[in-house]
Amino acid sequence: MQVIDWRINELKSGSTIVALCHKDSKLHVVNYKQSCPDGKQFDSIDLTTVFSSYKAQFALYHQKRPEEKGQVSVKRTQILDLVAAANDPYGAQGVSVSVIINREASICNRLSSQPHPNVVQFLGVQVSDELIFVHEGANLHVPLPRTSVTGLVFKKHDCTLDELVIRGHKVDVKLCVKSIAAAIQHLHKMALVHGNISPHNIYVLRGKEKNSFVLGGLSGAYNTGDVITVKTGANGWSRRKRSGLDQAEEEDDWYALRKLTEWLINETGGSMEDFAGIEALARH
Repeated sequence: MQVIDWRINELKSGSTIVALCHKDSKLHVVNYKQSCPDGKQFDSIDLTTVFSSYKAQFALYHQKRPEEKGQVSVKRTQILDLVAAANDPYGAQGVSVSVIINREASICNRLSSQPHPNVVQFLGVQVSDELIFVHEGANLHVPLPRTSVTGLVFKKHDCTLDELVIRGHKVDVKLCVKSIAAAIQHLHKMALVHGNISPHNIYVLRGKEKNSFVLGGLSGAYNTGDVITVKTGANGWSRRKRSGLDQAEEEDDWYALRKLTEWLINETGGSMEDFAGIEALARH
């Protein structure tokens, strides 16, 4: 069995080493509890629950020029992230990840028909009938049971808002808040609720005179009024929602915008009064 990737998951019950392994053209997850060296758990992976089948309505991404490769960002499913998500109370426990990918691709497709400068630009999906991993300099080929979506392609940005702040770069708070408010308003006009606004889902394109801020991370978006069934927002940023019971509401996004504004002010200085009119202006 060949180890492709591994990481340590810190859980309340103790640390667990989780490894993604390959054997006989199949993938397996191995859980190894440090507190119980002899207790290893091997689970084979059903790739149909991880990778969404390609649907004709999804726009296919075609690289037109070699230099385009450095101008796009490809969002790929990291299998070991799914193991961590299963232990996250705000994650997507018990939900097929392929369903989440399918939803995000559908929503991005829908938004690309009416693009907005403050919403991430979706360029299409990448598809394949196999996964390829590199192990000790050699390629390992794992066949997929069907032609599947293996990546969502977006216009590339320089960093997230969270990274911009951590690196100590200057942030035009008013421009950022106005930009995200405009993105929220655009989504709401299209009868969508983002539902997962945080600094990790806001992308920054740095400019000579000013930065541009765009809203991404659309895997948790819902039609307005739909019952939340797949994914809820990030802890500390989103309104608390109960999966299978609560509906996606426009107020969810305005709540998150206020939390974002508070965080930016705390990180950069200023007062909430300076930004009080931005939300009101965007909502009318």
